Amino acid sequence: MANMTLTEQRYYTADEFWDYCQLPENQDRRIELLEGEIISMPFATLYHGIIAGQLTGNLGLFIRQNDLGVVTAAGTGFVMGVNPISGKESILAPDIAFIRKDRVPQPIPPTGYGRVVPDLVVEVVSPNDKPDELEEKIVQYLRAGVRLVWALYPRTRTILAHTADKGMRFDETMSLDGGDVLPGFTLSLAELFKR
Repeated sequence: MANMTLTEQRYYTADEFWDYCQLPENQDRRIELLEGEIISMPFATLYHGIIAGQLTGNLGLFIRQNDLGVVTAAGTGFVMGVNPISGKESILAPDIAFIRKDRVPQPIPPTGYGRVVPDLVVEVVSPNDKPDELEEKIVQYLRAGVRLVWALYPRTRTILAHTADKGMRFDETMSLDGGDVLPGFTLSLAELFKR
């Protein structure tokens, strides 16, 4: 996940945000919609991309071998619903997401954001990410119904796993597991963080 900066002051709906992103001047920007506000994010660092790519590869292989569903890459937008308090919509693009096979829309729409909440999302935390913004995104994910959120910290070589009712910290001496969301998935964090 990269540092987010507010770029627009008005509030957008999911449909308005789709239209905004289709404008030629916005097509190459990394932006999300958080509580109706457009936020801009810088491009990821090389190390961030390598770690995200390695984890995507490991997850993808496990999910394909076990016919569990689909993995999406960075930049895939998901409608995370409407905040019940503010009434504003969020569209977030996690670094990695997993959707269980029985929940993948059929047919998969060729355009538009995912209107299914992933079972797992992963945010790779960049050095310039602000802790309060990351926490806000994790709350958004869990409120929307994401069952497991992994916040991956390359600098400290740790992962914080969040569910609706608990959190767990994994360090590089441990193996990450998929819990109830991806039973049987394990990954040595020493291997993941190896440079």
